Amino acid sequence: TAHPKLDPVSGEMVFFGYNAAGPLTPALSFGSVNASGVVTRFDRFDAPYASMVHDFIVTENHMLFPILPITGSMERAMRGKPPYAWEPNKGTHVALVPRNGSVDQVRWFDADPCYVFHPMNAFDTPDGKVVCDMMKYPVAPLFPAPDGKPTSVEPPAATLVRWTFDPQGDLRAWSIYPCLH
Repeated sequence: TAHPKLDPVSGEMVFFGYNAAGPLTPALSFGSVNASGVVTRFDRFDAPYASMVHDFIVTENHMLFPILPITGSMERAMRGKPPYAWEPNKGTHVALVPRNGSVDQVRWFDADPCYVFHPMNAFDTPDGKVVCDMMKYPVAPLFPAPDGKPTSVEPPAATLVRWTFDPQGDLRAWSIYPCLH
């Protein structure tokens, strides 16, 4: 994990890993370690495709795993092409996992392609929604297209956005909007 999270109340550390079933595989793992250093959870589930998952989001009640279209491909790597590349046709998918639930309860939310490196803030609302603030890129910076060519002439600019997920709502109806206030 590049970015484990520490729960400020319990002292629990929550972590994740991608390529959990081997190099360039779609498996994600996640778990937690209590304040005494004891592993209290370790689970695994498959994403829609192998992706470079740089960070994840943890709130009091949920974990979110953004699967963004920087895809991993062993076949591509074996042909001398980039192991990770920007493939917007794969779309954006976000797994919402109850923090104290099971992988059987993973809910997938789908959206148009984008890329984010780090969440800035996230919280659960009183009505059960999950809100995440982050900088969103229309094209992944630093990564090429599958053929190795640049994905844009100029470096893409990020926009501050707020993602809102309703765990009980339509899986395609989560909102993404610029934070202009």
